[in-house]
Amino acid sequence: MSLRPHESGVPELSPPRLDRSDHTGIRAHLAEHGFACVREGLTQPELNLAEDLLWQHLEGREAASQRMAQRRPIGWRRSEPRTWLLGHGDGLMTSTTHCDSMWYVRSRPGVIQAFHAAYGTHHDAELVAAYDRMSVNLPLSSANPAALRMAAVSSQHGKLGVAQRMHTHLGQFYGPGFNGPEYYAIVPLFDMNRTTGATALVPGSHRRVREIEARWHQKWGGKRQGKPSEAEKLLAAADLEPFQQCGLTPCVTNIKAGDCVLFDTGLFHGAYAAEDPSGETGNGPHQLLRAIYILSMSFSSLQSPAILQARRKAYELDLFWPPTIAHADFARHILEGKLEGAHQPLRELVSELRSAADGTLERALYLNLEHREDTRGELFPRIREFARAAPEVQRLIDPSHARAGSSAPPRSGEEL
Repeated sequence: MSLRPHESGVPELSPPRLDRSDHTGIRAHLAEHGFACVREGLTQPELNLAEDLLWQHLEGREAASQRMAQRRPIGWRRSEPRTWLLGHGDGLMTSTTHCDSMWYVRSRPGVIQAFHAAYGTHHDAELVAAYDRMSVNLPLSSANPAALRMAAVSSQHGKLGVAQRMHTHLGQFYGPGFNGPEYYAIVPLFDMNRTTGATALVPGSHRRVREIEARWHQKWGGKRQGKPSEAEKLLAAADLEPFQQCGLTPCVTNIKAGDCVLFDTGLFHGAYAAEDPSGETGNGPHQLLRAIYILSMSFSSLQSPAILQARRKAYELDLFWPPTIAHADFARHILEGKLEGAHQPLRELVSELRSAADGTLERALYLNLEHREDTRGELFPRIREFARAAPEVQRLIDPSHARAGSSAPPRSGEEL
């Protein structure tokens, strides 16, 4: 791996770009370093179409987005950054969970083959996709308040810790009792590096999770008196010492557009905000600063018939359902119809649910309620039909469905 030192103390990492057919190399890199970069999860033509589909969503031209209750960008126009103000700030964009662009990327052969390499699977029906979302960052030319706030902050190590502290998802996919493999991935729509903002990670940290967490909590955890100040939070988020005392080096990545970066769920990772938030040295001031697809796939054999049924319904109700929430409990909640109909009183629970622990039903509800808006009196209106989804989308939702074996090209914006 190529490491470029930097005055901030956080070097830039350019990982080897492995071919999707190199299953042995991919699995070896995952085992040793906790991640692997697979070259061209999306080809350039696929990237172009993914970007076009994303802008259909951002501009509100996508059929389903016109019916959704999820807060989404309002009034945005492509190449006109001054219109990128309403409906969304800067960062994770939950409205993209089921947008056409996201499903197009999830279903690309290169992405699926990367996950096959990681898991050792061979048939597409062996994997299902989690319902995660995109992260979209905006340049200063947008004057979006969230983007301006992000650009104004630096830590003791450059832009590390500005957006979030380094964290791990070990044991959160299926619970601490599960000993099988757990992987997820990111695919950047554009080249990403320290100037544009990029994913930061700590190679090898997936093997030292408990030691790292223990040291971090010893320094910054619950024994500290009073509520920490914003400055203290930033110091804690950018602290390198818990990793360095294990002989590990936090890095910011340099990744080519379309490459699929696989992660072991134990790997510590986080966001490194842009050193050049103007976009001048990246995509330009009239383009998105950064956009990444956050993806996960898991064994279909771990999904019960009830969970598969709930996955179909969640697709129709536009639910955000990443793998790190209470799987069986959330599925039961969906199937019992508790997210259907008028739910105005639930909105009062958002502040109460905000501090819910990861992996709980309460956290799942909070993540879905925090950006919801009423649509015809419903917080979770049915905005699409599973039966009318493209076959490759159906297969990633429920491989047992009768149409799952078809290989027809993807459709976008299906109408109810």
